[in-house]
Amino acid sequence: DRSICYTGPIPAEYYTESIGSFLDNLDDLPDAFVCASDFVTFNVLNHLSKKGVRVPEDIQLSGYDKSTDFLLTNHDITTVQVQNEQLGKRLIHQLSYRVSNPHADFEEITITPQILTIK
Repeated sequence: DRSICYTGPIPAEYYTESIGSFLDNLDDLPDAFVCASDFVTFNVLNHLSKKGVRVPEDIQLSGYDKSTDFLLTNHDITTVQVQNEQLGKRLIHQLSYRVSNPHADFEEITITPQILTIK
């Protein structure tokens, strides 16, 4: 349901206001939000908490990147641990290969991150 999706770009200095405005304009909250990063999750958590919405009792939240700097304890937030350095090296390797071999068959590369719950 696109009405509960916020996929547009947000300048870093407007995260709090943009996410708050998006949440305030929802008719109903979904059962869960899957956020693009733990920083986004932190902003969603803070905004919903100010409105009296409890996590995880009223809504589930999932972040991405295991940035525990942003996630508060005692909220049972799910996050995805990715090896950013390894992922970046793999992407550079693949780009280099594609430049050197432009007619090679396309490949699908799967990287399996670890799903964690921060308590």
